Amino acid sequence: MPPEIHPHRPLVRTFVACQQVERVGHQITLVGLLEKVRALSDRGHIGVTLYASLTSGQGRHRIQLEYVHFDKTGEEISRRIVRQSIIDMGNDPLEVRGLPMKVVIPLFGAGWIEIHLFLDGQPVPAGTLTLSVR
Repeated sequence: MPPEIHPHRPLVRTFVACQQVERVGHQITLVGLLEKVRALSDRGHIGVTLYASLTSGQGRHRIQLEYVHFDKTGEEISRRIVRQSIIDMGNDPLEVRGLPMKVVIPLFGAGWIEIHLFLDGQPVPAGTLTLSVR
């Protein structure tokens, strides 16, 4: 593991999709929680904000979001990485950090999409979102 990556990965408390995240001081409001998205044509895209709250971590960690689109029959039709970055959890493992992530998700028709959250190259328990595509 590279020396800048802390050996103890944080835990994910919340992982949701919404239209936007509003922050006023320490208060965070998630606006327009998403469970379904509409594919306006056979091929398009949608901008969403993913929000993860993390705790029990310290130092820097690699974060990655993977998108998988399935058609109505369950066949995988697209898979790609939609975001990769480094996050810094600071020094206090008891602190909860909110992480809003704006992403553009390609849509390939009706079915569903899954978004998987990885920390330091490992899948995260509670780090999968499923959205219906109509």
